Amino acid sequence: MKLVKESIGFSSNFGVVDLDEESIQTVEDEDTMDIDTKSVLLTDIEGEEEEISAKKTISVIVDEKGNNLKSLTIIGDVNSDQLRRSIELAKVRSKVFTK
Repeated sequence: MKLVKESIGFSSNFGVVDLDEESIQTVEDEDTMDIDTKSVLLTDIEGEEEEISAKKTISVIVDEKGNNLKSLTIIGDVNSDQLRRSIELAKVRSKVFTK
């Protein structure tokens, strides 16, 4: 069996967690950061709690150099910024792993 290096893909999985109003208020009360969104993009979802919380997911597979998108799977209503950021992160991650 011969491995075709050009066919290798690097997978990255992301979850989008919508913040509830109480969480947003807690962060705003601490005055440590500004909240301009009501959701958070998680990379490498781990554990049961993150899997349950992330009702929206994005799976991205890119080639080893991060230049070509091989596969994209979206579950839930993600916005264009979340999708764009997920693809950018997947490309960066594939380059890091191939060094």
